[in-house]
Amino acid sequence: MAENELSKHDVDALFDAPGKRPTEPTAPSSPVTVMSSPVDKEQVDTQPVELPQLAGRREAGEARNIDFLLDVPVTVTVELGRTAMVIRDALNLASGSVIELNKLAGEPVDMLINNKLVARGEVVVVNESFGVKVVDIISPEERLQNLK
Repeated sequence: MAENELSKHDVDALFDAPGKRPTEPTAPSSPVTVMSSPVDKEQVDTQPVELPQLAGRREAGEARNIDFLLDVPVTVTVELGRTAMVIRDALNLASGSVIELNKLAGEPVDMLINNKLVARGEVVVVNESFGVKVVDIISPEERLQNLK
């Protein structure tokens, strides 16, 4: 065993007594030797691997089946607008307070799915409840630009 190598006993002693190091090397209990031999490239027999065709491969133009994703829950958020205020102003809010948002009245609201903008719509009232009528779906190119 080389001078700087620890035996199994030395390693066990380090784990048994944290902060202490064996003072002198002990006799090796079971040294590990890694042997390597040079490989003669002319003696190596290589053969090409033939892989079987994978099942479920689609032809061009064949529809994708995404039915397994239909039951995945997502969070849908409709955002009327945003504003920034100091804590003093937020604490002074009361019933009847008006908060000015960064959108104009009648401007489309943003529809987010899992906090990602996917569409814009207009607010409607349906059976005395608010709803959103989708008027514009965000294109994939625009969604990529919003990620940056």
